[in-house]
Amino acid sequence: MGFGYLQAKAIRYVKVGPERYRRHDFFSRPDADMSQEDLAILHYGMSQIVDGISTSPDRPLTGLRIRGFNDMIYTFHLETVRQEIVGSTEWPFLDQMTCRHIVMNDVIELYNLVSKPDSLPATPFAPWTRIDN
Repeated sequence: MGFGYLQAKAIRYVKVGPERYRRHDFFSRPDADMSQEDLAILHYGMSQIVDGISTSPDRPLTGLRIRGFNDMIYTFHLETVRQEIVGSTEWPFLDQMTCRHIVMNDVIELYNLVSKPDSLPATPFAPWTRIDN
């Protein structure tokens, strides 16, 4: 499992939205009881994965905070194996997350720039905006 696997899943999620994605997902993710705000943040994270963001410290995910990142890896069937702060521990800080697929056991590293808990998430996209690709 490489980053292309995550991108393919993210493309599908962005294209069809959370309900249709859930119906065809083996573990029925994302959870049906997620709030609209959480779904919007998840969509924003998926859109960043589609754009190739998250695989290096110079192109981390942004605007997800910790909860949104966790929702996203949960939707991808990943679990956190290791978390390390890269560089400064001041806000915002950069998380280097080592994640493992819960079925295939493959490991991938992702980077997430974590903003202050009281800051608003950056979610410029409407949830489940269709893409044509």
